[in-house]
Amino acid sequence: MRGDVSFTFLHRVEEVEQNIEDERWQSALALALTLPDICGGIAFPGIVKRYRDGRIMLDRQKNPTRDVGGQYIRWFDEYAGAYFKLSPTDEKPYICGDRCWQLRCEYLHQNIWV
Repeated sequence: MRGDVSFTFLHRVEEVEQNIEDERWQSALALALTLPDICGGIAFPGIVKRYRDGRIMLDRQKNPTRDVGGQYIRWFDEYAGAYFKLSPTDEKPYICGDRCWQLRCEYLHQNIWV
């Protein structure tokens, strides 16, 4: 058993790269699709779930409940979307935050390849 159980964000990126080098495509994709989860939570902690009347949903500890999807989509659109253009002159990327979030959910939770 390892004494050091810390696993940083950079370790995750390195593991994605190692999976690609080893041609473990499914592992690389699954792990890569989780990176915007981490980034979105850090960049946009104020994006939280709300009831229809606008009140903030609270968890069992009375803390605001993270809107993981909202954070993920916004982070992807603001920081990653530009890298998903086929050409620098394209107005929009070929995959947006909404579509990447859908891929993440279906691939990781339902084993659906979109």
